[in-house]
Amino acid sequence: LRQELPKIRQEHRYILKGPDYNGIKYFGPGTMTISITADCREEDYLNVQREVKRALQTIFIQHGYKI
Repeated sequence: LRQELPKIRQEHRYILKGPDYNGIKYFGPGTMTISITADCREEDYLNVQREVKRALQTIFIQHGYKI
């Protein structure tokens, strides 16, 4: 993630700062929730949320992780 997250900001103009990996929020049987944050304007929140989720899904798939 450290190598891939900066690329997300370069590709999406709505992101002002980040995205940053903040660690694991939940770790359970067969599942894990990670915390990713990015700064943006309030009116761009939904666009940033959607774009970061889409980019993370692509990153995980490219690196062989099942989602």
